[in-house]
Amino acid sequence: MQLRVPLLIIAEDVTGEALATLVVKKLRGTLNVSTIKAPGFGERRKAFLQDIAILIENVSVEQPGTARKVTISQQSTTIIADAATKDEIEARIAQIKNELAETVLVYDSENLAGRIVKLSGG
Repeated sequence: MQLRVPLLIIAEDVTGEALATLVVKKLRGTLNVSTIKAPGFGERRKAFLQDIAILIENVSVEQPGTARKVTISQQSTTIIADAATKDEIEARIAQIKNELAETVLVYDSENLAGRIVKLSGG
């Protein structure tokens, strides 16, 4: 089976046999795949992944999410959502703004503000 649509795998790490299998399938042209390291650590990583899930909708093994465009460079990854997710994105931004209003730590404030900017398309 050939996958016509590109596949993006976001994981803590892809190594060993899993990485070797993906490389071989990509080289053979049977799988158009890219992998990126999940951003952040601990609870921040979980929050970033939830932000990404809002952007790409319907995330599960059986029903992978979709995005209009994904651009990957060595330093960053940009995921452009479909317009259909605008309400969910706005709800997520509102949730993060509520967290921002309650935080007292500068680092957390900067992190939350950065997530708002990223979800807003900045």
